[in-house]
Amino acid sequence: AGGITEADPTLSTVQLDAYKYAAITLWSAELGIDNVINLEDLVARSIARELASDMGDHLTTGNGTSKPNGIVTAAANGGTASGTASNTSLDTFFGPIDLIDLAYSVASGYRQRGAYMVSTTALQKMRKFRDSNKQFLFTPSLTIGVPDTFNGSPVVENVAMAAVASASKSVLFGDMSRYFVRRCPTRIDVSSEYKYSTDQLAIRVIERIDGDLVDTAAIKYLVSANT
Repeated sequence: AGGITEADPTLSTVQLDAYKYAAITLWSAELGIDNVINLEDLVARSIARELASDMGDHLTTGNGTSKPNGIVTAAANGGTASGTASNTSLDTFFGPIDLIDLAYSVASGYRQRGAYMVSTTALQKMRKFRDSNKQFLFTPSLTIGVPDTFNGSPVVENVAMAAVASASKSVLFGDMSRYFVRRCPTRIDVSSEYKYSTDQLAIRVIERIDGDLVDTAAIKYLVSANT
C-alpha cells in the first residue's frame, strides 16, 4: 500500500523539413532519336547518383540550418581515442580498445542494437586489426546483405564521413534507427519544350529530404587521437 511516485516527463520535438535537391541535364533531340542505349534512363541514373552523393554528404555532416542536421553533427561525443597510448604502435589515431570503449559509452538499450558507422579509411584500418595471436578482430560477412561485424556489432561504411586523421570523427556507434530521414517522393520530368529553340531535350530530377537524430544519447562519435 505504499505511495506511487508521480513522474512528469519532459518531451521535446525534432522538426523535419524538406530541403530541395535538383538538377537539369540537356541533350540534343538528334541524340535522343538516334540513341540505342535508353539514353533517358542513363542520364536519369547519372543525375540520381550525383544528387545521392550530395544528400549523403549533408545527411552525414549537414549543419541543420540550410541543410539536414547530419548524423555526425547531431551525435554526442563518445570520447577521444588514446591511439598508440593504449593500443599497439600500429594503432595510430585509434585502435580496437578505443572502439570497444566507444560502444560502452552508449546506454545499454541502444548498445544492444548498436552498429558502427565508419568512413572508408576507418573501415580499412579496422579490417587490419589483430589480436595477440595475429587473428583478425574484424569479421567479414560471407553472405550478401549481411553486414561485416566488429566485436559482434555490425559495421557499415559511410563514404561521406571524414577520413582518419588527427582529431577527426571517422567512427560512430549506436542505434542508427534513431536517426530519422524524411524523404518526399522523387520527381523525374522530361521536356521537349524547355529548350525548343535549340532542339534540345531536358530531364529534371528533384528530391526533397531532411534528417535528424531524435535522441542524441542513441549515437556517439569517436574523436581520433590528436597525433
